[in-house]
Parts: sequence; structure tokens; C-alpha cells
Amino acid sequence: MKIIIQLLALTMILQIFCSDSFACSVFKVTINGRTYFGNNEDNWRLGSRIWFENKTFGKFGAVYVGYGDNFPQGGMNEAGLAFDGLTVYPKAITPDPTKTTETNPNKFLREIMQNCITVEDVRNYAIKFNRPINGGVVFFADKFGKYLIMEPDTMMIGNENKYIITNFCPSTTSDKEKLNFDRYKRGNYFLLNHTNDSSSNYCLALADTMHECRNKIGDGTMYSF
Repeated sequence: MKIIIQLLALTMILQIFCSDSFACSVFKVTINGRTYFGNNEDNWRLGSRIWFENKTFGKFGAVYVGYGDNFPQGGMNEAGLAFDGLTVYPKAITPDPTKTTETNPNKFLREIMQNCITVEDVRNYAIKFNRPINGGVVFFADKFGKYLIMEPDTMMIGNENKYIITNFCPSTTSDKEKLNFDRYKRGNYFLLNHTNDSSSNYCLALADTMHECRNKIGDGTMYSF
């Protein structure tokens, strides 16, 4: 668990801003060989928490963020693989009879975090299943700077140094349509107009730029990491 704590201190910074859903903005930034991953969890829900799950023989330990139900809204394992998710409109998916149908998203995500190091590992694991997430997009990034976008019916791997996403499926959303999401628009403007910084301050500023003000008992950013 010492490695987990060190990774947490170096690459995951938990900060509360001014909630049963996935986050509403996620980013991956690779600067000078170091990869940062972050998100804003936008919801009405209270009771957010962070917890650790110890490694077992042949399985990675991990740190997760979420709520009291212990469903991992996001997290990172000790191999440096991180993830978070975003809600989208559900898709009607026709199951592939040649694949195993997994109905438990909690188990599905934990299996990935316990066994995978790279986003290629994630793809090779997930492609065997009819996945249990048809109303969300799950975004993974590894310590090597690659990322994987897992939509309900497709997966894409990328290697851009800077990537942001909000509540849409990139495979079916044009660059122009992405700008209709204010969080994405603000983040995109930030990336275009700010010089790279080799410290975590750059990523904290990006998270702050994309966060949503939270009215009392209303939607908005509950936490960021």
C-alpha cells in the first residue's frame, strides 16, 4: 500500500469545490513524460468518500473515489492505471452471443483495476464481454500516456498528450457538437491558450476551469481529483 499512497500523493489530488452518477468532466495530460489524470464529479449527491483496497496475490491494489455504496466512480491502481466515467444517454445494445454477458458493473470495473496495467490490457479484457455499462462512457489512462474510451458498443485507444471529455460519446459526436458542452468548451479554451506546466498546478487549473458551480442541493461539482 506504500506504492499506492505515493502514487496518490504524486498524481491524484483530492479537492472539494463551491453526485449515483459518473463524473461530468475528465482529462488526461502528459507533460515531460509524466501523466496526470483528473475529473470533476458533478452530481446532487452527498457523502463522497475515498478508500483503498489492498493488493492480494496476483492482483493489484487500488484507490477509489465514490460514495457510501462503495461503487467505484473512479480510481487508480498501483500500476498507474486510472479511470473515471461519464453518464450518457443509454444505447440499445444487441448482445453478442459469442461473448460472456457481465451484468455487474462493480465487478467488471474492479476486475479491470485488479488485473490491468495498460489500456491495451483493458481492451483485451473488456472485449470478451457484453459490457454492463450502456448508459455511460468509461475513460481509462495508463502511466505511459495512452488512453482508452470505452463506449457502450465500441472502444478507442488514443495517445494525444492532452485529452478532455465530458458527457458524450466521441465516436458519434463531432468537434463542433462537443463545443455545445460548456465544460468541454472551457477546458478546450484552456488547453489552447495556456502554456504547458510540468507541475500539478497546470492540471489543477484545468480541473477548476471545467468544474461546475454547485448550488445548494443542486447539480454541480461535488468533488474533483
